[in-house]
Amino acid sequence: MHGEIKRILIVGGGTSGWITACILSKHLKGIEITLVESSDIPTVGVGEATIIHMNDFLNAMGLKEENWMPFCNATYKEGIHFRDFYRKGTQYWHPFQHINPELTDFWIHKYYREQLSVDSYFDYCYSNTVRNRSNRIDLESKRNRDGAGGFLYTYHLDAGLFADHLKKFVAIPAGVIHIVDDVTDARLAEDGSIAGIETTSNGTLTADLYVDCSGFKSMLLGGKLQEPYLDYNHRVPNDRAIAVRVPYQNRDREMHPYTRATALDAGWVWNIPLWHRIGTGYVSSSQYKLAGVAELELRQHLGEERVKALNCHHITMKIGKFEKTWSKNVVAIGLAGGFIEPLESTGIELAQLGAEFLCR
Repeated sequence: MHGEIKRILIVGGGTSGWITACILSKHLKGIEITLVESSDIPTVGVGEATIIHMNDFLNAMGLKEENWMPFCNATYKEGIHFRDFYRKGTQYWHPFQHINPELTDFWIHKYYREQLSVDSYFDYCYSNTVRNRSNRIDLESKRNRDGAGGFLYTYHLDAGLFADHLKKFVAIPAGVIHIVDDVTDARLAEDGSIAGIETTSNGTLTADLYVDCSGFKSMLLGGKLQEPYLDYNHRVPNDRAIAVRVPYQNRDREMHPYTRATALDAGWVWNIPLWHRIGTGYVSSSQYKLAGVAELELRQHLGEERVKALNCHHITMKIGKFEKTWSKNVVAIGLAGGFIEPLESTGIELAQLGAEFLCR
């Protein structure tokens, strides 16, 4: 693309769109930023787990836990607990805590001398893991952070509510123009770039740079510019998800301060405890299990009686990425640019990093 960028139009809201709007409005002063989104885009809203990089974004936006966490039904996350991945009955903890070499050396000696289990490593070397087993957290460390610098925790949150909070309390107060309208089409210029966005009620919207946050649809980059797509499904077979919202039966026991991932026959189940309910679901491969059979397996895993009245939401995941996520005058951020296996909770972080890289 050529010429100075004075106007940026973000197509699509959601978490990616509003994170992008917040970051651009903070760092790109003097540039008009507009976000257009439909009013009737459904949200799954099963809960989202984040990783440590999220804390940098929250700090940069001046967001305080006591304000945004209750709004978004958020809870603390001090690590990830993996179950049954190596084989049934095994577990692995990934605590968000620095490794202590002296404790590790001490455990190694005891491991060989006393024939300890491999799992005992987490109890000997990580205070987070010991607390988390009892659904406890160290609030003092959250107030003071880690003595070595950086955070030892992140969050579970309702992604739809989080996007709404960013819109109301960060982006719009910073001057982002918000348009609620249906995007019906995009016009191409003679050089193949985007000349304008067609909407139902606001006519043609134009900008110097367009940011595609339209999700798997990838309306601009994939749909209009026809950017070549690199399919990774032959390498990453998990291409389906079944999501369900589960009410708490016992909040004290079930609202644990970590994300849990449990391996099943054709994939794995996530468990994300929000303040008001549990977000859970089954990521699986359509090559190995039909949707109906996968849903039955998920219901059996969760307890058929407990979830018999709950609806399951089936999601088809497009696994891969576009060859270029910046093509002509379009930049794709979030699902519009690509998607990979969600096991490590990188979705929000990749949108955040995309917007930060765009600023640079």
